[in-house]
Amino acid sequence: MPILEHPTFSDECSKGDEIEVNLSEGKIKNLTTGKEYVCNKFPEAIQNLINEGGLVNYTAKKLGVR
Repeated sequence: MPILEHPTFSDECSKGDEIEVNLSEGKIKNLTTGKEYVCNKFPEAIQNLINEGGLVNYTAKKLGVR
């Protein structure tokens, strides 16, 4: 499971807040408060691995196995 880190995000969220995560842009948005947090996004190569469901699926697709 991918992880985004932000130094104040967890301190500024409350139980029950609705959260939206955009991995490709490196953003977390608290839909309850409207506050947006910008994080370091993953490099394109890592995003491709995530989009394919992991290293095994990514490699299989590249090799034409699946």
